[in-house]
Amino acid sequence: MRSSAPSGAYGNSECCLKFWDLANATTRTGLQAPFTLNTRVDDPHPPGLVTSLSSHPSEDMVVTTGATDCEFRIWVRAATPRKPGGVSLDPSSWRCRCA
Repeated sequence: MRSSAPSGAYGNSECCLKFWDLANATTRTGLQAPFTLNTRVDDPHPPGLVTSLSSHPSEDMVVTTGATDCEFRIWVRAATPRKPGGVSLDPSSWRCRCA
């Protein structure tokens, strides 16, 4: 989670949730990177911040709660749909399954 914009009831009003893959990718500088960004979700719990996050021990599933929406959301890794005749570079991405 990363917050970047000042102001708002809780000190920040912009939040994004990032899901990372463990990989030995090479960065633009030629250094080995242990993680690569898979999915970025802007405002996962609008209009507030994510207050907690818990991951499933053996499944690709994460549960988050929000500061102001009083909801929990379940995030799962899902196959990325391919365009007809196209090739998907990312075989999967994270999506909100239910809120």
